[in-house]
Amino acid sequence: MPKYGIEPGVWLARARHAFATVDFRGKTVLDVGSGVGWGSYFAAVAGAKRVVSLEPEADGSHGSMLSTALAIRDDLDLSDIVEIVPSTIEEVDLNETFDVVMLVNSINHLNEPACVVLDHDPAAQTAYRETLAPVAELCAIDGQLLVTDCTNRNLFGDLGLKSPLCPTIEWEKHQPPEVWAALLSDLGFRDPRVEWTPHARLGLLGRVLSRHRALAYLAFSHFRLTMVRAAN
Repeated sequence: MPKYGIEPGVWLARARHAFATVDFRGKTVLDVGSGVGWGSYFAAVAGAKRVVSLEPEADGSHGSMLSTALAIRDDLDLSDIVEIVPSTIEEVDLNETFDVVMLVNSINHLNEPACVVLDHDPAAQTAYRETLAPVAELCAIDGQLLVTDCTNRNLFGDLGLKSPLCPTIEWEKHQPPEVWAALLSDLGFRDPRVEWTPHARLGLLGRVLSRHRALAYLAFSHFRLTMVRAAN
């Protein structure tokens, strides 16, 4: 059993793809909804000078999420770079902006009830704009925003079946990258770029093919969206 629930090689392969378009060297990074902090640690190892790892579930000195995050950070000797903050994006008090802001498989969890109807409900869209407004405020002008998540359409989900590749996904609690890009453009982000995530378990051919949206639908339905914070 891996020490922290994931094989280091698997984590590294996922991280290399998720962050392939980000140059962390010398950057300040905000990781929103960081979980135990794998994305934060990758950013630090990749050269970030400061990383704030924001995870509201790490909400007590004895909480398992926080204790695991601190243990991994200490094992990797990254305490001088990575600051773990147990707070939501709406409540956090940070008097700075960041060169890179990332929401790695977390954007849909910020408001799950609203996320379910986000593509067609104006009230949900308004609620999510309010939730994400601090993301824009904390991203520096010309800073990079990175969002990774699953879309809400997948072959197995549409058939009412659990995917053998990702059996825990609740597809209805996700949205496609175009919905997120439209919402984020209202908050001052521009130049959306979308790539589909290859799945390591499918072998080389599967990894190549699943980069395409239609084939991602048959497999993982996972994407990477990057945008840039505009001046106006």
